[in-house]
Amino acid sequence: MLDVRSLGMGLLASSTLALAAPVWPGSCNGGIGGTGGVGGAVCGNGRIDGDEYCDGADLRSWTCRDAGAEFVGGTLKCDAACQFDTSECKLPVCGDGKVEALEVCDGTNFAGVSTSCTSHSPQTYAGGTIRCDPQSCTYDFSSCSLPACGNGVIEPGEYCDGADISFYPTCAAYDPERYAPGGTIKCLSDCSIDTSGCKLPVCGDGKVEADEDCEGANLGRFRSCTDVHAGYLRGELRCGADCKYDTSSCETAVCGDGKVEYPEPCDGTNFAGKTCAGQSYALSILGVPTNYKSGNLKCDRCSRLDTSECVPWPGCYISSARFATYPYCI
Repeated sequence: MLDVRSLGMGLLASSTLALAAPVWPGSCNGGIGGTGGVGGAVCGNGRIDGDEYCDGADLRSWTCRDAGAEFVGGTLKCDAACQFDTSECKLPVCGDGKVEALEVCDGTNFAGVSTSCTSHSPQTYAGGTIRCDPQSCTYDFSSCSLPACGNGVIEPGEYCDGADISFYPTCAAYDPERYAPGGTIKCLSDCSIDTSGCKLPVCGDGKVEADEDCEGANLGRFRSCTDVHAGYLRGELRCGADCKYDTSSCETAVCGDGKVEYPEPCDGTNFAGKTCAGQSYALSILGVPTNYKSGNLKCDRCSRLDTSECVPWPGCYISSARFATYPYCI
């Protein structure tokens, strides 16, 4: 016979164990960087404990590369305070042609990375080749060329250049929500766009343009109230004098009319066939959703089903809290 109480306590115990904090080997305080002296730690006894990083010859199998990303080799040691001693670790040599540790390049060696200035920063540079700084083995951008407004070529940071307006050849392409088709777009001396020759939409000309929703009898892309919003059930969509949709004649569900209409789950005593027996309230010990046995389902202001008077089946169930899962019985 299944002992539900024992099973429940077993689940609770396993959840508690699962929440326990991990402990580092040789430590009683949860990690390398804990409080010194925990558990009687003694530096020099050859055993790593407390806040020791190492002890004698025991380096946790760490190497110089583990101790710092700037190192390429050498010998890692343990000092008298049981902390790592990196005095004999080796740093990369800038100029030996090898890209190591924190170096991004070395001489002509760029570790397979493109030396094109535009590939590194296409929003800043118009051309040129990156060099490698011989002192720091970092990128040298001094040979990269910046955009030159006025040379007739659109370069990074420019919207146009002289007669070249290929990025935004028309006003509508530059700002389709603001400007109507037509008009003239120009390029200013600082390579920015001049929209003084662009045309704004005219409400009342029968053309749906820019940010207009509609024009008179022309309803644009929508044809009905339900197209505009799923919350509308019926009604007549119209176009207002401002060329925006007029939804004043659109109808939504009315709570209290006894009709279950979107997005209502119920209305008064109308539950659209829903009952307590069809509502889930818990998970069984085996993790299977359980529905109510019977009872009186109620409607809460047409917004949700109220199951407070529904009758559950007696038994034991699983409850999931934020950090644990535990059993309970009713």
